[in-house]
Amino acid sequence: MPTFKRTTRSSSNTKYVEGQGHVTDYDAAQAMWDEGRHYVVGGVVRWRSNDSVPPLDILEDWVELGLDFDLAASVRADEADWDKFAADYRANPPQVTDEDMFEMRAAFGEGTTVVNCITGKKFQV
Repeated sequence: MPTFKRTTRSSSNTKYVEGQGHVTDYDAAQAMWDEGRHYVVGGVVRWRSNDSVPPLDILEDWVELGLDFDLAASVRADEADWDKFAADYRANPPQVTDEDMFEMRAAFGEGTTVVNCITGKKFQV
């Protein structure tokens, strides 16, 4: 496998090479795997630091390198994590503080309606 491959997608392991455009740096992708900042259980790869599934671009780089994990299972686990996060957030949204209202007024202008895009709750600032 070449050390670099031209790509149309951006990833943490993508860099611009003059005359070639954006290329995936497979050495960097392999080094990221070799650092051991991840673990794999049941084919699902997760970061040790926060138990989240790495971003899809990184997973795709690792697939191209033939590393030992299940891409589909990892993507499903990531989607399930986000579904759980959204459900928990909707059930227990953070309270809007006076400071939050001040910041929203400063950002959007007094009298503007701001909508929490996860819960749908509207705030008149």
